[in-house]
Amino acid sequence: MTREEAPASNDVISGMILLFDVEAYVLIDPGSTHLYISSELASKIPGENSLLGYNLMVYLPVGGSVVVNSVRKGSLVRIGDVNLPVDFVVMDLKEFDVILEMDWLTQHRAVVDCCKKEVMIQSLIESSFVGDRQVVAVYVISALEARRLMLEGCEAYLAHIIDSEKVNPTLEEIPVVKDFPEVFPDDLPSLPPHREVDFSIETLPGVAPISITPYQMTPVELQELKKQIGELLEKGFIRLSTSPWGAPVLFVKKKYDSMRLCVDYR
Repeated sequence: MTREEAPASNDVISGMILLFDVEAYVLIDPGSTHLYISSELASKIPGENSLLGYNLMVYLPVGGSVVVNSVRKGSLVRIGDVNLPVDFVVMDLKEFDVILEMDWLTQHRAVVDCCKKEVMIQSLIESSFVGDRQVVAVYVISALEARRLMLEGCEAYLAHIIDSEKVNPTLEEIPVVKDFPEVFPDDLPSLPPHREVDFSIETLPGVAPISITPYQMTPVELQELKKQIGELLEKGFIRLSTSPWGAPVLFVKKKYDSMRLCVDYR
């Protein structure tokens, strides 16, 4: 296992700790049988190496094995706010400075959460160590690939993210628009004047009036329809009609969750 692979693993925890006030990259491995320190880091901290008394065969986390027989006693590992004594086996480690094993963690009543990448030490005062977490990259596909997957039966969801605390910009905050306030009033004072050609829908002679059944609406849409029709009647923009012609209306949600009333003339 390499330093880059450790944060993605669910079986180990890695991160920075202090060893005699020297920063060290640690691998907390529940499968390890001993506590290890790299020869390079051992040369930077107080203390001397001594013989272990026997040869120890060590299988490295990056693969391969090595025989070691040196130990560094009386070191202090700082986890959170707690300094813990530890005796290390000294060996040549390339990817990690320190490897901590389960028996030592159990001795200090450590609770290991590999999912959260967190170690809680409860031997003296409760303290914690949070290891490196893998940052999951967003997987992006093209529109063509998305279309192909949907044609094959994959489900697709459209998410629209809005800032619920964002306030609509005022007229003075919009470039160009702020220079023409008379063209962009907050509300229309009245109907536009009659033009030379009024809007009309021409039909062939003898064609019966077209009247389409209204679309079904949710209770929220019905309430919004009643509200908007009332406002338009009050402003004089529309008037009551008994025409045999009729076109259904529907609502389209706008940017800030308001609803736009649309007439379907199809």
